[in-house]
Amino acid sequence: MPHKVLIFESDPNFATELESELSKRGCTTSVVDDANVGLQAAATDKPDLILLSIELPRMNGFSVCNKLKR
Repeated sequence: MPHKVLIFESDPNFATELESELSKRGCTTSVVDDANVGLQAAATDKPDLILLSIELPRMNGFSVCNKLKR
């Protein structure tokens, strides 16, 4: 079964690179550039791994991390 990876990244070029490399390694990836959308995706999809950028629009990665912990 492939690992599910949720990527919080606002830079589309970097997100595409991450997605491509993880896909080559058999992972299923989802990319979000909005923290609120990502928090909802994390709650519903239950990813195996979350890659979280600190620099996100409207909410920084530290705040997202704290919300994920709860």
